[in-house]
Amino acid sequence: MDALGNVAYCGPGMDPVIKSLPESRVGVGEGVKIAYEYNRLYVLNPAMGSVLIYGATEGQFLDPPDNYFEDARVEEVPDFSKIVDMAVNGPELYLLRGDGMMVDCVYSGLPDNPVTCEQPVTYIDGRAGSEDKTLVMPDASYVSVLYTSPPDPSVSILDATNADIYRFSLRFRAYQRLRPDMGDFEVESSTATAFTIGIDQIAFIAFGNQVFYAYVD
Repeated sequence: MDALGNVAYCGPGMDPVIKSLPESRVGVGEGVKIAYEYNRLYVLNPAMGSVLIYGATEGQFLDPPDNYFEDARVEEVPDFSKIVDMAVNGPELYLLRGDGMMVDCVYSGLPDNPVTCEQPVTYIDGRAGSEDKTLVMPDASYVSVLYTSPPDPSVSILDATNADIYRFSLRFRAYQRLRPDMGDFEVESSTATAFTIGIDQIAFIAFGNQVFYAYVD
């Protein structure tokens, strides 16, 4: 999706579908990050202080969006000026801050309190030698969060400064820190810009226009 709200939807065996998102009641704005799950497109819009949800019909978004935080209590709405990325796991929304901390929100739909958020979550170190200690994220620039579905469900975040990937259980217990060994490869930029980890345990990490991959042990 581009900053004007134009979306390219691609799927196996189908031609790409290009569509402009319908405007919400307060406008589309600049959606800096998107996530897609179960025919729903989530658009992170910090300028509006919201996450908009568009329902898809055969890859087309025809109806105005819902606001994830609509009718939420003021104290449950995070400070969107600090949010840099998001990931979706059903009714649960993981919002990553630039300092590496995470806001964990759950949508219940209850009339008096439809959304509850832990701001921020507490990371527990589960790695050998550091069990049950509170994990303090080092000073760095954190840019991306990823939810990986079963059989190995996890939440991972990317440290762009050091190209480290921190992997957490769904209870935010850290069990891995991955750091790529670039070997003899020449990397044009030392800043990591994006990553993903597939269910086949292959990790991809991008440095600008260069993409590298490796199997995760």
